[in-house]
Amino acid sequence: NDDGKKDITIDIRYEDGYTWAHVRVMAETLGFTVDYKDGYVLIGDRLRVKNVIENRAYFSELTGEMEVYNIPDKKPGGKTYHVAQTITASDANDGTEKFPFATIQRAAEIAKAGDTVIIHEGTYRETVTPKNDGTVFAPITFTAAEGEKVTISALEPISGFIKYKEDILCKPIQNDLGRGLNQLFYKGEALNAGRHPNEDTKPDYPDYPSHVPEGLYPTRGNIRITEKGGNIAYSDTDLDQEDNYWRGGSFNTLKGEAWCMVGGEIVSSSKGKLVLKDYEGTKSYNLGISLAEGNDYKYYMEVHETDYGYITNHINTVDLPGEWFMKDNVMYFIPPEGADLAKDFEIKDRMLTIDLRDRKYVTIKGINTIGGGITMSGSNAEGCVLDGCNFKYIAHHAIYLDQSDYALRPEEPKASLLSLKAGETGICVDGRYQAIVNSTIDYSSATGVTLLGKYHYVNNNVISNCSYAGGYPGCIRITADNDRIKREGNPIVGGHFITYNTVYNSVRGVLNMGKSYNGKGYPFTASEIACNRFFNGALASRDTGVTYEYGFNAGTDILKTRMRHNFVYNVGHVDYETSYMVPALYHDGLVANRDTYSNVTYYQDKDLPYTPGEGVWVASASFTVIRDRNNSDLGYKPEGEFELTRIDFPGARPFLPGADHGQFARR
Repeated sequence: NDDGKKDITIDIRYEDGYTWAHVRVMAETLGFTVDYKDGYVLIGDRLRVKNVIENRAYFSELTGEMEVYNIPDKKPGGKTYHVAQTITASDANDGTEKFPFATIQRAAEIAKAGDTVIIHEGTYRETVTPKNDGTVFAPITFTAAEGEKVTISALEPISGFIKYKEDILCKPIQNDLGRGLNQLFYKGEALNAGRHPNEDTKPDYPDYPSHVPEGLYPTRGNIRITEKGGNIAYSDTDLDQEDNYWRGGSFNTLKGEAWCMVGGEIVSSSKGKLVLKDYEGTKSYNLGISLAEGNDYKYYMEVHETDYGYITNHINTVDLPGEWFMKDNVMYFIPPEGADLAKDFEIKDRMLTIDLRDRKYVTIKGINTIGGGITMSGSNAEGCVLDGCNFKYIAHHAIYLDQSDYALRPEEPKASLLSLKAGETGICVDGRYQAIVNSTIDYSSATGVTLLGKYHYVNNNVISNCSYAGGYPGCIRITADNDRIKREGNPIVGGHFITYNTVYNSVRGVLNMGKSYNGKGYPFTASEIACNRFFNGALASRDTGVTYEYGFNAGTDILKTRMRHNFVYNVGHVDYETSYMVPALYHDGLVANRDTYSNVTYYQDKDLPYTPGEGVWVASASFTVIRDRNNSDLGYKPEGEFELTRIDFPGARPFLPGADHGQFARR
């Protein structure tokens, strides 16, 4: 009002679910300046509005961001197609309910903006690659028929085994995906590749925490490299085989800085020792045998008493039912007891189940996948949604070429993220305005979800058992693409919402954020990380936490990335030598513009070899800009969240984070 003397009435009315108010009157009543240019209304403080009006570059950037909101006069009416595995199904049909298509891909080739593809019960062994884009108000929707289970599978049945020797069977495979990329399944579940030793033999190591699947994560064998920069691993308990028994296999180990597991090839072996070399094509974070200028091997030259290792990728590791090994297009395995060799087994045949590269506004709803990754990559990708799905075994690799960025093949350059962007190492989300909601993501040797690009939305998901091959990124990774940085200068990245998820079980942090570029923390738009349940991080790595950040300039002085109202608990890997570097939330070097508050941290295992010292740890505080406030570090809580009382919460204000589905649902 005007000095309290005049009332201002804003005429508001409601019609067809919309609220109508006069923009200028509303804004000016609240004290804002309003101006107009080229059909856009600008509202803000006087100086900013003037600056945008007069600066062509600013105005162009803002109007570019607003293009997505151009509302059509009328939502286009779409067609409905059906896909089924009935006797009448054929890709020669027109896709009606009575005469459906036989493959999802046939529908994906013709569906256009506003169309809906209804998929009926069955397992579809294909990679679904839509050919057209939807629009913001008329997406293309692929949905499971109501009440019916639909699975897109990267697997193919395998049978016709013959005897190799003793209990081991074998089968020639036509489609070998490449060294370390194959995977064998039994009754819909992945079998573990052979390894030696089969169980932990390293003395005085605590067991993995509860909820960690048995046999999936690294075996703590009593085998280790003992000399700085050395190439020989020794053991007086686990290496009693004849000469060259292990030659050609892989040695995977936790050593040196141990930011992740590393591996190399066994050149020769004899009683008590393995002679090793780094893999051909190694990019970063490997055994540290050779020190070259500008690479990362130097971080792994050091050795510790608590280092451990195991052998895999060798026929002689196949000594238990369910174990397998593949070489030169031949699969070797020992079948589980009682298995039906004619119908119980499948082998991974494709790297992807869903390919949304550079697609816009495609929704995948209520569909399961198994055995392959999903890509939503490409700088032009926009507005795609994964909703209410169940994604299982989304990536597998066993040869460690680059444990930092997961290069899977020798020809992939360091830090290129080629495998990530292709979706071969989990789910890759790029572009802008993409969403993963209400879904379950379980089992990935690499990442669960990698977030490149900007403004993505990850809400109400259960994401678990990622990075089981021991690599650096975890269940959720926020990062940037070096190739795009070089090509575009300083592209906008970040601005994500990661809310109400349950995220657990990762070799390194279950949430991993950062991109160090030219020795500096690359600038990110502020994100919101709120109301999540994070636990069982750092299962096999040192100098990390349940969540971990490095090189993450996470906002500005005005708007910072907020990490708030999360439960963060149960560090998985600890040892006496590095116990001080495994907190719950870890903000490491070059991290800046973070606001970390109202989180609850604790641990449940009283048998840990040390007591975790800090809930939130800010490293290199002299050059970081971080607000760490009002967090509750509760220490030992054997019953976890079930024993928390009001006074345990920051400000005595209780909250319940995490997804509202799955084993740990409490909301």
